[in-house]
Amino acid sequence: MYLTPKLLIEYAQKCREDGQSEETIKVKLRNLRTFFNFCGGRKITSKLLSLWREYIAEKYVKPHTRNNMVSKTNVFLDFFGLPDMKMKYFEIDRHILHTKLDKNVTLDELKAMLEYTEKKGKVKMNLLLRVLAITGIRSGEIQHITVEAVDAGYAEFIHHKKNRKVLLPENLRKRLKDYADAQDITFGPIFISRNGNPIHQRGIGTELKTIAEKVGIPKNKINPTAFRILFANTYYEKYGDLSGLTDLLGVKDMNMSVLYIKETEYTNNDDA
Repeated sequence: MYLTPKLLIEYAQKCREDGQSEETIKVKLRNLRTFFNFCGGRKITSKLLSLWREYIAEKYVKPHTRNNMVSKTNVFLDFFGLPDMKMKYFEIDRHILHTKLDKNVTLDELKAMLEYTEKKGKVKMNLLLRVLAITGIRSGEIQHITVEAVDAGYAEFIHHKKNRKVLLPENLRKRLKDYADAQDITFGPIFISRNGNPIHQRGIGTELKTIAEKVGIPKNKINPTAFRILFANTYYEKYGDLSGLTDLLGVKDMNMSVLYIKETEYTNNDDA
């Protein structure tokens, strides 16, 4: 395959259809143009990608910057039907997230908790589980899931001086709207306590552990971050887009995103 300006336009349009922000798309295109310029009209081959990887290593010092370039290249290759040519990431010193990798919540455990809450009529907790797992939102950000956000299709707010946008898929929006209507919540936060205040993140963790215990899941496996990790790994397994995951998680940089991903899923890409 040869790179042409038309391919960049097609790729940008696909990113928009996936709901990515214009700022994210702008950064992706900027890095891909660097890749285009490096290729200089040459056909994409394994040898050319190896040279590109060497170029990245020489030009960029920080590991997360190098992997940012690799990630955007890999997503581009995958999009245009060249998944077998995806590049290997540069190693990053990994730290242990407080939820250990071998204790991550699984999709089957999530399903068991959803089934239990449905059976017991715990609509709010069932919905909260879905929001945590589907969006990757922090428990402290749940207050931003509002009636207005549901209407807009996303929640937008500032977190640590950084603009944060949490996308709400259509099926989830419908569930949230139905719940808000049933509870006569016409504006503001959807997840509220009995006195009408946004539910506290400590209370969320306690409720999740109680549900986990009821379905035979060790309580030490369950906390809101566990579902954020599940979201990150599910997204990365499907799309392989580390920069997109960084945007969705709302973390500082790709080094932070890596902490959420199982090591095998992050490092076992084939060399170009």
